[in-house]
Amino acid sequence: MWLEGDEDLDMELKFHLTEKSESFNPRTDITILKKLGDRHYVSVGQHIVSDVGSSQASIDYDEFCLLCKKIKYDVDAWKEWQHKCTSTEANAYAAHQSFKLLVDEKLGQNSDILTSKTVSFEVWDDSRSEKNLNRLMDVRKKFCKRQLQKPPHVVPFVPIWNQASPSCIPSPIQKVQLNAFSWAICEHDGSLGVLIMPVHSNLTNKKYLSDVAILEKLSKCNFLFDEVFSILFEKKLDKRDQRPLTYNGRLVFPASLGTAAKLVWYHCVLREEGRTRAIPQLSSRDMLVPEDISDDALPPVSDVPDGARYLYGGAKYMQMGPAATKAILDGLITDVDLRGHNIPGCVFVSLAANTGDDIIGFLQLHAIHTFPMYMIAFSNSEQEKQWLEAVVKDWVKEQLRDNKLPHIAGQHKIPTAMDNDSMSHYAPQPHYQVLVPNGKVGKYPGSTEAGIVKPSDVVVEIPLEVAKKWCAHVHGQGVQ
Repeated sequence: MWLEGDEDLDMELKFHLTEKSESFNPRTDITILKKLGDRHYVSVGQHIVSDVGSSQASIDYDEFCLLCKKIKYDVDAWKEWQHKCTSTEANAYAAHQSFKLLVDEKLGQNSDILTSKTVSFEVWDDSRSEKNLNRLMDVRKKFCKRQLQKPPHVVPFVPIWNQASPSCIPSPIQKVQLNAFSWAICEHDGSLGVLIMPVHSNLTNKKYLSDVAILEKLSKCNFLFDEVFSILFEKKLDKRDQRPLTYNGRLVFPASLGTAAKLVWYHCVLREEGRTRAIPQLSSRDMLVPEDISDDALPPVSDVPDGARYLYGGAKYMQMGPAATKAILDGLITDVDLRGHNIPGCVFVSLAANTGDDIIGFLQLHAIHTFPMYMIAFSNSEQEKQWLEAVVKDWVKEQLRDNKLPHIAGQHKIPTAMDNDSMSHYAPQPHYQVLVPNGKVGKYPGSTEAGIVKPSDVVVEIPLEVAKKWCAHVHGQGVQ
């Protein structure tokens, strides 16, 4: 400024040189120098103070940034661990499904083995009755050879003929049923026929005509059929249901011995008491309708009118339920010394298998009796036979799954549970730098230990001391 010729500064210097004061201080006495000095002093001082304060703030800021990075690292590690656990759970679910499929496959194989050793599914040939009779003899021969090691002629037949609603059975099928029924009874002195009498007719107030027609057919054969019995049901499940709580039946004996008293079945409980034990009535909603399950089958059409939910008419009366068949057969077997009469086994024949009530009732009886028994079940068509076989095998499979049917020779051993050691274990939780996990995880998916949670329920939290330190800090405010 002076070099540039500042008149004020030049004048002020000349003044102080003229005064020659001993207390002269250029720093304070010269106005321009004083202003420059003050300005320089204040700038330098504030800079020094600012540097001291900003150093601590910078340290805090750097520390907080490092904390945020560590938290972000922990969160990323936690998410990656949960992703790995999700993959482990997916693998475990796939392993469980594979295990279920394996169990289901083995149960299906065991069901095939059990049914093949106890039941034969057949189809009526309504054109030639001799084919049906030959089939009866072939199946009995196979049963005797495989399970009894006895000649076939020592094993009697016990045909069961359900005529609860004759209108449901086509006339050609009824004819071959009667032929098989009469032949099976007369083929062996120890044979016995079980006939379920009509309880329904399509002709109003003409049910007795069905009774008369069947009795006339039996009277033309060499039978003794005066012994009657009743199938008792506990109560009606629906007051609107027209099915009676009592179904009548007849025991049909061969007349070769002259009197029924000489026959082994004469002393059975069913004949002596003339009734079965009271059984639950089959609910309408539990009734089945045969379906076509072939690969090229159209959507199923049942004997149910449009808008109706359950069976109606004669088909409803034909289904008595497996409990009815079991009660009948149990009444025949109980207290009868078949082995004492040189009868090593017997073959039951369901002439109207329909929806499998006779088969399932027989299998339930077979599970609790040691006497060798076999059943031949006839269906009206090949389609009905395929459906019936599938229904029975599915039922057997579920009974085996619940251990309600006994294990027989040749069946596969069913694993009860997966081997936990072979399962994929959860990945261990990562080492967190700041965050703390809340929740204990089991070793593998599906663990049932007390106090454990799923990996998806595990959360990571900021430690309390860290939260206290930064919650009120200028850098920590507003940070979640």
